[in-house]
Amino acid sequence: MRFTPTAQIAPDDTAAIASVTRVERMVKTAAGEEEITVRQQTVKMHDKVKALVKIGEHVGLWAKGGPVEEDMPIKLYLKEDWERI
Repeated sequence: MRFTPTAQIAPDDTAAIASVTRVERMVKTAAGEEEITVRQQTVKMHDKVKALVKIGEHVGLWAKGGPVEEDMPIKLYLKEDWERI
């Protein structure tokens, strides 16, 4: 796997990355005669579900830790109407 340099990644994409870890270690082969380098790279992404829950709480979609109200009014807009608002 090859990683793209950070400078070549769009800012919206890099915002989704929580961390990148790279570990290199020397390991002996099964015969024990030579050592090889093992590289492990990990990319951890931010938790999308947690972010959506926090957004929902912030805009009042549901009470923090409480049930969702089934009769909550929701306004839907067409794209054309949204651009005029």
